[in-house]
This record gives sequence, C-alpha cells and structure tokens, in this order.
Amino acid sequence: MKRSYLAAGYLSLVWLTFCFRLPFAAWEGVPLYIVTSLLVMLMIPRAMIGALLLSALLLLYEAIKLLQPDFIPTLKGELGLPALGVALSASYFCLVEVRKMPDRMLAIWLRLNLALILGAILFENVLGAAGLIHSAYRHYVLPIDRWSGLYAEPSFIALAIGPYIFFAVNNFQLFKRYLKLSSLYIMGLIVILDPSATLIGVSMLAGLFVTLSRIMRGRLTGIVGGLVVFIALGVAVFAVPDISERFIGVMSATDPTSLREENGSSLLFTKGRQMATYALMHQPLGVAFQNMQILAPESDVSYISNNFYDLNSADGTSILFKGASEFGWLFLVLAAGWLWRFMRDMIGDPRNSLFTATVLLFEFSLFEHFIRGTSYFNGVISIGLAIFVFSTLNGRARRGSGFFRRLAGVKPWRVPAGGATEA
Repeated sequence: MKRSYLAAGYLSLVWLTFCFRLPFAAWEGVPLYIVTSLLVMLMIPRAMIGALLLSALLLLYEAIKLLQPDFIPTLKGELGLPALGVALSASYFCLVEVRKMPDRMLAIWLRLNLALILGAILFENVLGAAGLIHSAYRHYVLPIDRWSGLYAEPSFIALAIGPYIFFAVNNFQLFKRYLKLSSLYIMGLIVILDPSATLIGVSMLAGLFVTLSRIMRGRLTGIVGGLVVFIALGVAVFAVPDISERFIGVMSATDPTSLREENGSSLLFTKGRQMATYALMHQPLGVAFQNMQILAPESDVSYISNNFYDLNSADGTSILFKGASEFGWLFLVLAAGWLWRFMRDMIGDPRNSLFTATVLLFEFSLFEHFIRGTSYFNGVISIGLAIFVFSTLNGRARRGSGFFRRLAGVKPWRVPAGGATEA
C-alpha cells in the first residue's frame, strides 16, 4: 500500500477518533491516535526529526516560564509537550505525503470522512429509536434527540464538518467538482440532525472569512455570496430562541452576574476570557502547559456554583483562551500572524487545486476552534495547528543555518501567481 494512503488513514484517525481515549496516569485520557503517531515516526523518519525539534522548542519555552515568580511547573505539562510535538509533526508530515495522492483519491478520502461522520450519527439514531442508548441533547426544533456519533457532543460535530462548510462557501465550484453534490446533501442531513450554536457560529465565521478575502481581492460576486451566507445564518440564529440566547449572551456579556445560570455557554465563555486575561496580565509567558485550571479562581463565574467552578476550567471553552493562558502573549502574536497568512493563502488560492483547498480547510479549523475548542489534540485542529507551526519553523529555516533547515523539514506550501504549488 502506498505510504500516502497510510498517511491519509492516520489523518482520518486524527479527524474522527480523538474522542476515543486511553487511560494514562492523571490524565482524563490520551487520544487513541497519539499511539498511532509513533507508527508514523517509523514510517516517515522526517516526522521523528520534526517531533524532536518541536518538542525541544516547546520544552525550552516551558523552562523559560520559570523566570516568572509565580510559575508552577507540572509533570503533566512536561510530558504533554512532547506528546504535542509528536502529534503535530505526525499530522504535518502525513499531510505532506497526502499531497502525493491523485486528486481523484484525495476527493474520495474527503468524501469518505464526511460519510463516516454521518454514518455514525445515523447508527446512534437507530440505537436510540430502539431504546438501547439515550442522549442528553434534545433537538432545538424537531421532537427528537440529537446524537453525536463518533464525538462526545454535538458541538464537536460542528467543528468536524466546519472545514467542509468553509470549502463549500469559499470555492463551491471546486467543491462540486470533486466532492460532488452528494457531499452537500450529507452535510445538510448532518445539520438537520445535529444543529448547534457552534455550527451556526462556524458557518458565520466561514462566511465572514470568505467575504473579507473577496473584499481584499476585489471580487464583487464573492462579496455578495459571502454576505448572503453570513446574513442568512444570522437570521437563522434569531429564528431559534435557544440558539439566539446563547449567541447574544456570548457576544454581549461583560458582567457574569447579568446572565442567567441557564445560559451556561455564555457564562463559560466569559469565564475563559477572564482566566486568559488574568494570565496575560500576571503570567505573560503563560501558566504551565495543560494547567489552565489553576486560573479558575480568577473568574467571577467560578463562584456562581461548584459546578461552574469545575466546568471548562481546563480549556476556557476556546483554544484562543487556552492558548493565551498557557503560552501567553506569544500565542496571540503567532495567532495574529497565522490569521494574516490564512487570509493571504485564501487570496492566493489558484482555485483549481484540490490539495490547496484541502490545506485551506485545515487552516480554517484552527480559527473555528476559537469559537468552541477544548484541546490542541482535538481532531482536525491538530492538523491545522501543525500546518501553521511547521510553516513558521520552515520560514525561520529559510533565514537560518543549514542545520536548522534540515531539521525543519520540507518547505511550506505557497501559491505563486502561476497557480502551481511549490514542492
């Protein structure tokens, strides 16, 4: 079997199975795909070199945090950083291998992942109808339960299909050419069966990015199309009271005491923001990796009830807040640079390359997790984060020594004016 197909299989594991976890020490569980990452190291030697490089840099930054007076190191962080290095390196170099697949096989792989997400949801619906399992999530409109399939909750489904939504909005002709209208029908069925505030937010974010890129490119039709998607979803938000209440709360909440306890999503978003703000002000390099929960006492929301003290203390409901808390101002600076790179990549998209579109949809996954994200390891975000992290290292490599350049691996993808991507 070609190595590129094995690499695609690994990325599918990352995308679809991160909720399947193995017990390990004090952790709630380690994603199953982390174990298979070690096999990737054997299959792709460059991935092992990349993992060693990234792990060393992450541990070095963790050591620099010791300069902060109140910094408390943790064993969990010191072990978690090499795991992150391995996961990101495996994802990046597997994507490099996937680039070698013919467009036809790449399209089949993308369609298969989407079909598996729907298949698992339908399977749980059948089991639920038979009374064999029960769901904690009721449908917003229909008199049925919502089932999460391969994932722990409906919001994770929104994040898993968010890249497809972005692909369809950004380049519908290419989407229709390779993923076919059947993929659009599958997405529609998933949306009907599992609506969520996160799904609406991700879709609006996709529409916003597309609109901004068309404005920067000066494409009137693209501007209109993106605005139509954005406005239509805005109308949809206010058509469903349960969703509109969560959106309004998240966007307008400044005083947590003004929110009802039932509006949990808004309260938890406010909690994450307060925790991150405190970290930036008092530990600008960040708290220990995977130790955001130490900041829970610094949020007013934590004192509403014992339940709110514990909920989402480890992640702040958003990768933006978690990254700012654990990597400090460095994460915000990198995130701003990555956002600029993403918009540049959208503008430079030759609009006829399926692999370039695939890279873009993975890049989008990082920013959708700013809306609702709980871990750097949670599925598709680790692929998007891997692209940005290793592209940053590669950019440094072009200006650095030959030794660093060899360690960094391949050059980042670029989209020249001619339309062909750089090897």
